[in-house]
Amino acid sequence: MLRVFILYAENVHTPDTDISDAYCSAVFA
Repeated sequence: MLRVFILYAENVHTPDTDISDAYCSAVFA
């Protein structure tokens, strides 16, 4: 499920990329 989210985030490339990265960091932290 995490992989799907990561692939989705990478494919979107929206201005919210920083938010997505922060979210991923929080999840994996």
